[in-house]
Amino acid sequence: GMNDRKKVSEMKEKGELPGQNRGSKQRKASNYAEDEDGLTPMHLATPQQHAAATALQKRARGMEARKKVAQQRAAGELPGQQPKRGSRKKSSVTEMSDEDRAALIIQKRAK
Repeated sequence: GMNDRKKVSEMKEKGELPGQNRGSKQRKASNYAEDEDGLTPMHLATPQQHAAATALQKRARGMEARKKVAQQRAAGELPGQQPKRGSRKKSSVTEMSDEDRAALIIQKRAK
């Protein structure tokens, strides 16, 4: 409760919390420089880090492209994709008024 929060805030001020790098504690020396946020700039990354980042980007782009193609396939928008049979909307004769139905019959006979 309240006492624990007080202890944590005191430890935080003293730099004794895990992950804090204050006082006599020194950061590990590394082969590359880091930004303030602790990330390595890509121009200073090791070849292994660069390969891992490239693999992650490749996978993310592939997943995004497959999702887009699936949406286009479902909508029938892919090049060369023919509409499914029976998917066209036909005007139902039962939904027409008597006048429209009569006009349709006359037009069919005229053709």
